[in-house]
Amino acid sequence: MKKIVIIGGGISGLATAYELLKLGDYDVTIVEKDDAAGGLARSIEHNGFLTDLGPHRLNTELPEVHELIEEIAGEKVIALKRQSKMRLGRRYIEYPVKPFELALTIGPFKPAWFMLSFMLHQALHGRKEIDGTLEQYMMRAFGPSLYHYLFKPYVEKMWKMDATELSDQIGRVRLTVGGLDKLLKGLLSRDTSPEATGALRESYYLRGGINELAKHYLEKIEAAGGRIMTGAKVTGIEASDAQLNSVQIKTGGAHQRLECDILINTIPLPLFLPMLLRHRPSQAAADTMKRLRYLYLRLVCLIVERGHVSANHWLYFPGADLIFNRGHEAKNFDESMAPAGQSLICLEVTCHEGDELANMPREELIRRVRTDIVGTGLMRDDEIVDAFVQDVPWAYPVYYKDYAADLSVIWDYLAGFPNLLSCGRQGLYNHNNIDHSIVMGLACARCIHQNESPAQAWPEKFSAFDQFRIVD
Repeated sequence: MKKIVIIGGGISGLATAYELLKLGDYDVTIVEKDDAAGGLARSIEHNGFLTDLGPHRLNTELPEVHELIEEIAGEKVIALKRQSKMRLGRRYIEYPVKPFELALTIGPFKPAWFMLSFMLHQALHGRKEIDGTLEQYMMRAFGPSLYHYLFKPYVEKMWKMDATELSDQIGRVRLTVGGLDKLLKGLLSRDTSPEATGALRESYYLRGGINELAKHYLEKIEAAGGRIMTGAKVTGIEASDAQLNSVQIKTGGAHQRLECDILINTIPLPLFLPMLLRHRPSQAAADTMKRLRYLYLRLVCLIVERGHVSANHWLYFPGADLIFNRGHEAKNFDESMAPAGQSLICLEVTCHEGDELANMPREELIRRVRTDIVGTGLMRDDEIVDAFVQDVPWAYPVYYKDYAADLSVIWDYLAGFPNLLSCGRQGLYNHNNIDHSIVMGLACARCIHQNESPAQAWPEKFSAFDQFRIVD
């Protein structure tokens, strides 16, 4: 039996483990530093209320994932029809934005100017090479006027960076409908498919919160002979030349050594790479690792004395006057997430580790969020009966302008370890949906099962992962 150790018990690690155990005779151990598995796909409980670290809808466009979810947690699956809105000025319009509704909200003159701006930009710059920045990509897609009015404020508020510092890959994986011309063409068409509209109208959720997915995965993994060690911190990796032989872990006060024939990493690269650099120093890899950037997420959860705050799954807040970017109400995904007559709305504040928002005391952050949400008119201050903050480091890999070149340096370095594969959102620095993390795990397991030298074959799969379609 090949001994396989997986560092990180997030969804990609769980998917890899379960698929390996189904495919062959493997000795699989998952090492997870937290007390429970799930990674970012976790639910948190507070005085009888449940909410996710951002609700992870399971999208319907990947049949293989849909079948796997039915196999793992079929009785828990809930079908949802998408309902999301964006606050524009003092009104809420459907998101993704519909041109007619936008025109009704802002009047007829601005849309006419948006279209003229788009056509002029296409005439002047349509044949020129895009410089690789998100700003140029978005202006090419929508024209300067609409970009500056609607997209730029939200992009820069979300990523806390100027759009000229961000890679155009953000637009390529998110603007699935294309630009303004294709959006208008789709508007005039009767085709309501995701390819034409740029939006998935149906998705799935798990009753009891997304944490149920990890729970069901664990049951299947343990029943198949795998094991997961929670509350286990990886303290080091042992190697002979380039071959990784074992993982050193600490559980409570006890130290342990896990031998491995193959090591799979799913934790953030800046946490994992230093353990390798001790064995095989590389100044290029060390310097590159320091440039990798992640958004730090602060979730401010407000408990409200009301059955529902809104009817929407997501609410988007692009305005610079509000501290939060978007919010979700768990009860709109599953009524059992909150008691009758009460609800919990979770509002996201993005920041970078060490900046003003990241260092803001929790009491002050709650006060700011509370003041801003009351100012939107969604609720009264006296309806808010409780509040808490959940911090989520390493939430989103940031696609800065030169990130792809930096990643190639990292992949070249990791290729020097013949029994190592790095996988998942964190292990591949790939901002994706939960469905994609599952697909990555399945691909990783199959790569190991089908190849004598899986570490050499694994990078050939990366280009497919870059085509993942991000659905907010």
